Amino acid sequence: MIFLFGEKLRELRIEKNLKQEELGEILNVSKATISSWEMNRTQPPFEIVKKIVDFFNVSPNFLFGFSDDDIAKID
Repeated sequence: MIFLFGEKLRELRIEKNLKQEELGEILNVSKATISSWEMNRTQPPFEIVKKIVDFFNVSPNFLFGFSDDDIAKID
């Protein structure tokens, strides 16, 4: 499975008409950090993932690109 976190984060940010710098301010990280996440160079720590999920009102499964079928396979 392709790691989709960065792509999903970028989509969500653009849907809210936020620049990387603005999202960085909301999450208390730098624009460079947001860029790194969106390019899948690095991943945020759990605490930040929780902030992202809460801010965008999405599930962690959506954010990481897991489908219901993927979750069923894990169970």
